[in-house]
Amino acid sequence: MLAKAQTKVPTEAGVWSFEPKWDGFRALVFRDGDDVVLLSRSGKDLGRYFP
Repeated sequence: MLAKAQTKVPTEAGVWSFEPKWDGFRALVFRDGDDVVLLSRSGKDLGRYFP
């Protein structure tokens, strides 16, 4: 499930999980031996940003 922006923090205890949104990359990391691949959630290669 993708996160959704809200205008205020929910008050129902134990029902919601939330965290602040920090600007930057969200990535999936895969490792096979010495090979490492970083992908966006849409499958785009992010490796060029992390030499």
